[in-house]
Amino acid sequence: MKKCVLSDGYIGSAYKEAGYNCINRKQYDCLRDSFDKLETLLQDYDVVVNCIAITDTKWSEQKENFRTVWKVNADFVDKLSLYCNKTNKKLIHISTGDLYGTNFEWEKNIETRPDLDVATNYRFSKFAAEKFCSDNDLILRIRLPFDARNHPKNLLLKAQSYNKFYRWLNMFTYVPDLIAATAILLEKDQKGVFNVVQHEGINIFSLQKNIYAPNVKDIDFHDKNDPHLTGDKDIVHVHNDINIAKLQQFFKTEKPVDAWIKSWDILKTKLTSANSDV
Repeated sequence: MKKCVLSDGYIGSAYKEAGYNCINRKQYDCLRDSFDKLETLLQDYDVVVNCIAITDTKWSEQKENFRTVWKVNADFVDKLSLYCNKTNKKLIHISTGDLYGTNFEWEKNIETRPDLDVATNYRFSKFAAEKFCSDNDLILRIRLPFDARNHPKNLLLKAQSYNKFYRWLNMFTYVPDLIAATAILLEKDQKGVFNVVQHEGINIFSLQKNIYAPNVKDIDFHDKNDPHLTGDKDIVHVHNDINIAKLQQFFKTEKPVDAWIKSWDILKTKLTSANSDV
C-alpha cells in the first residue's frame, strides 16, 4: 500500500518522518496550480493524507481573507475527496476539534453530534470540508498538537511565551499518537470521523506548571485572582472536553502530562544544542 501526505508543515512532516511520501508546496501549490497537476502526482498512491489547511484563526477571521480560506480549507477538500472516491483511493483528512466549540458535555461531545460550532470563518471552512468528504473517507479531528520536534507550531514551544491562561479544560493531540492511530484505523479499514486527542482534559497553564514553570516569570499558578488567569470565553478560542470513546475501541492515547514531560525532556535538549551552535 503506497501512502502519501499533502503538505510538509508541522503535521505533514510528522507523517513524512513516519514513511509517507510527502508532496510539498514546491511540488503543488493549491492556490496557483490546477487540480489536474495534483491528480498526476497522486495517481500512484493508494492512501492520501490531507494536511493542507490555513490554520491561522486570527488571519482567517479577516473578511478579505475568507475567499482564500474557503478555497484552501473547503473547496480543495471537495475536489480531493471526489478524486479519491472516483479513483478508489483512501483519503485521510485532518480536521479540527475546534468544531466542538466551548463545550463540556462529555457524553454528548461525540463525532456524530449535529450541533457543531461554526461561529468563526476557520471552523465554518473546516465544517464544510468534512461535509464535502465522501462516506469512505477517514476524518481525524485534532486539537493543539505537540511532540518533541523543534517546530514553531509545536504547542510546547508556543506555550513558553504565553502569559495569560484560560482556567477551562482543553484537549491536546500528541502527534506520535496521531501517527500511530492513523496506521491502526487504516489497517482496520475505518471511515468517518474520529477524535484523536488524549483521553484527559487539562488546562494550558497546567502545562506551564508541569514542564517548565521555573522558566515562567511573574505568574502565580495558585492564586485564583491572578490577572494572568481568566474565565472569559471568546469566539476564536475554544475550551472543551472531547470524547474519544470511539477511538479507544482501536487505540489508547498517552496521558497528557506524561507525553508533555517526555516530549519536553527531548525538546529542551534540542533547543540547548541549537542555541550552543549559534
